[in-house]
Amino acid sequence: MVGISSNSQSSYIVANLRQINNELGVAQLRIGTGKKINSASDNPTMWSVANNLKTAIKTQGDLSDSIAVAKGKTDTASKALDTVSDLLTQMKQISDQATNSPPSNDDYTTYANKITALQKQVTAVINGASFQGTNLLKTTTALKTVIGNDGSANVTLDLTTQDISSGATASALAAPAESSGDKFKASVQGISALAQSALDQVSGYQATVSAYSAGLGAQMDFLKTMQSVQQSTLDSLVNANLEEESAKVTALQTQQQLAYQALSIGNSSSASILRLFQ
Repeated sequence: MVGISSNSQSSYIVANLRQINNELGVAQLRIGTGKKINSASDNPTMWSVANNLKTAIKTQGDLSDSIAVAKGKTDTASKALDTVSDLLTQMKQISDQATNSPPSNDDYTTYANKITALQKQVTAVINGASFQGTNLLKTTTALKTVIGNDGSANVTLDLTTQDISSGATASALAAPAESSGDKFKASVQGISALAQSALDQVSGYQATVSAYSAGLGAQMDFLKTMQSVQQSTLDSLVNANLEEESAKVTALQTQQQLAYQALSIGNSSSASILRLFQ
């Protein structure tokens, strides 16, 4: 028997069609955004985990950027110290030549001119070793770089900077006394000891700066590794499988068409009954 009132079968088809349309909308949204979790309603737990991961990734990115700036400062200082060390070594070698093979008076002047030129280069290198307005070769301070957090406070890597333009290096950069005579010769020969003292000062600081830079580099590598792991985890949690979602859309569209046809058949049966009364 066929009735003209709404029946349970039609209601079931409509409810099923509504569910199909909802699932189809979700699948199409996932394909459009490339993500399977687009809001808290999709999966509250995973939504919360994903947001925590995003915050952690951003925090580590900001921290890595800050460390990169600090490393730029120390790398600049380290390269400058390498150059200063080479120049001081050349000064010492010239002075040693004047001591071991005493030249004529005119040659002493030539040696002194070479030393003076090297002294000017050292000064220029020290003054030019700036990065972002900071020169670690001309200041005495405590450089603190935040490299992480232990849960309650920031963890820092510290460096006590040195002013190598003073002290032993300043003495080595002083102009030779007089311009001729015995004092002049003695001052040219005496550059060797002064340059060696400056080298000792520079080498000690150079080792400290290099170790500090290496520590910052290791922390940057660690942070990059952590970011990669967390980003991979985040992608696994929220990224949609586009092939799977595309296949699901095709299946849902087929089910949708079948549901519409089923409703159409039900409607045509009711129309047939109405024609009996015409």
